[in-house]
Amino acid sequence: MQQARKYYEGFLAEENDENALNDQLAASQFRVGRIIEMIDSRREAIDVYDVVEQKQRSMLEETSDDAGRLHALSMTLNAKGRAFHEMQMIDEAMEQYDEARKLREQLVSIDRDHHEHNRLLANSYMNLGLIAQDRGDPDQADEFAKRAQEHRLERIDKGDDRPSLKADLGKGYFNIAVFARKRGRAERSKEALEKAVRIFEELKTYGAESGRDSENGDFDEIANLHRLGICYRLLGDVQFGDVTSDEADAWYASAKSHLERLVLQNPIVPQYQADLAGTLLNEAGRQRSREEIALARQSFQRASQILTGLWQRFGEPAYLRNAAVATRELALCQWQVGDTSSAQKTLDELIALLQQRDGNFSQELTAAEDACEQMSQAWEDHQRDGGI
Repeated sequence: MQQARKYYEGFLAEENDENALNDQLAASQFRVGRIIEMIDSRREAIDVYDVVEQKQRSMLEETSDDAGRLHALSMTLNAKGRAFHEMQMIDEAMEQYDEARKLREQLVSIDRDHHEHNRLLANSYMNLGLIAQDRGDPDQADEFAKRAQEHRLERIDKGDDRPSLKADLGKGYFNIAVFARKRGRAERSKEALEKAVRIFEELKTYGAESGRDSENGDFDEIANLHRLGICYRLLGDVQFGDVTSDEADAWYASAKSHLERLVLQNPIVPQYQADLAGTLLNEAGRQRSREEIALARQSFQRASQILTGLWQRFGEPAYLRNAAVATRELALCQWQVGDTSSAQKTLDELIALLQQRDGNFSQELTAAEDACEQMSQAWEDHQRDGGI
């Protein structure tokens, strides 16, 4: 992606006519923004998308019904919405998503049988469902998700068998599962996740040739592997509380297998490492609930190492918060197996790190200090009762 960014930026730099607002330049600049969004800064990417949007709107003034230009503008607006959404700027995201949806409805009205325009329209419905969920309107979220899935299934019934559409259908079931879980509907969540897994597993069979999508570029096998890993993790979470069942253990094992492969192949992508650490955290919690303390200790330790490394590289508060949880729980496991010196050292290092953060992590610091106090009190009780 870094090489691609340099290529497109070099291409843009060679253009001397500042008024040359042609489609190729706008498309190249959009790709630069997409790369920046993926590997650098969402805020910086939005600035690039703003420039692209202005160019695309200027070109549409010349030909307002040009399908190619309408499509390009819808892609830019959708990308802006996604970046705003990731930054939790919900109102801004909804505005961009909704305008993209209107453009895509216009495109479908121009050509009702155009596969790609229909696919993207369904995606807009789902994006608006995600916004509704974040705004606390689960009924509207369900309605948008249902509309998106019905549209996708209709296109499949009409012969659109592209892997990109099937991947969207799988993502739709994944989102429905998340919506259901937040509403306490565990069985519905599990059912939707199992549908998503079946689709993503099927898509794993697509090779470089069979996965080629003539209208939408190559099928993204890496993204599909990532989605599959997350689905397995959530299936484990759904079964988390049933300590008598081995099903959750199998789901977590599958999640780790897929995410570890991603981390190995793409070591500079932080999201894959963060998702692997999250899986390890959840697995460790289940292991401890089953009194498998030695296994829980290993899982917490690995999660702590990953998250601390991400914090040191990127400085995002969420990484340190999750690292604090993993590290505190690691210390408690060390203490439970009798390794009191390691437990004390682990907590002391965590407390020292949190104290350096200017009070931004007071809740995590209090939890670590409470863990220290808990172990100290237990040690005093142990000595008073005749322990050595």
